[in-house]
Amino acid sequence: ESVESDVPVAPVLDNAMEAAPVVETTAPEAEVQEANEPQDIAKKYIEGKMSNGVLYIKDSKTSELRRLELVQWQDEVIAVGDNQVVSVQFRDKETEEVLDLDVEISAGEVVDLLIRQVNGVPRYQYNENHERVTVSN
Repeated sequence: ESVESDVPVAPVLDNAMEAAPVVETTAPEAEVQEANEPQDIAKKYIEGKMSNGVLYIKDSKTSELRRLELVQWQDEVIAVGDNQVVSVQFRDKETEEVLDLDVEISAGEVVDLLIRQVNGVPRYQYNENHERVTVSN
């Protein structure tokens, strides 16, 4: 199926070979949320890339154009060096695969969109030193 040229395609930059420290952070529930919190930035970015409820991304591992529908946002925000990562789960409309994507944010801007795992099989993970490492499958 062809995709119209005016449909936004979000780039997926699987540069998971770069190691980065990770620290889990959680904001207290009673804390007032700022308008520029990582989740808000990630949601605005993803929503801006969606067309008719579908996120079109090119999978850098398979070179396939994927048509994804939103399943759920994760509440957790992970610190990766000076950046923050927000995770979101999608379902591929054609293959029915479940993809977990990480939206990486730096200085209030989305700098990377990574496919972390497909159907529970990780492409990368974080080791005991909080570094992102590629998983060989």
